[in-house]
Amino acid sequence: TEDAKLHDPRNLIGDALAMEGLSVEEHRSIFFDWAFGLKEPESAAASAAALAAIYRTEATADHPMIALLEQAARGAAPARGQAAAPAIASGPVPQGVFLERLGITARAQALAKGLGGAALEAHIAAHRRLTHPDEMGTLFKVMALTPEGAPAPPAMEPAP
Repeated sequence: TEDAKLHDPRNLIGDALAMEGLSVEEHRSIFFDWAFGLKEPESAAASAAALAAIYRTEATADHPMIALLEQAARGAAPARGQAAAPAIASGPVPQGVFLERLGITARAQALAKGLGGAALEAHIAAHRRLTHPDEMGTLFKVMALTPEGAPAPPAMEPAP
């Protein structure tokens, strides 16, 4: 459906639901591939909820991917097995945003004070490469899992 394509443009979730014989761990791997591929990672919980609603039927109610989607929709991290302790997912947050929240720019400015010429240019280029959206700033994402009730790690915000 068009709604499924909106939330799963690579059809990873749809394909996983159609595959037989995959382990829970393999479904979890596909789920994380899907989550890290989202153009707007802040919408992961909403997209997971939408996909769970689209794909949940009587036939798929016990499917591991439906369980993963429903966990993500609640803001819980996909856990190993039923005995795993509840965890809360923070992120994914684009690398540039994460590094900025940690104070990379202030640190880079402090380090730059002792530089000049080519060394300063290389330093500025390295900062840009790590943080700018056109470079690695949105290419990589940061995600954290914390025990339920624990605060989110520094520079992270819980999934919506």
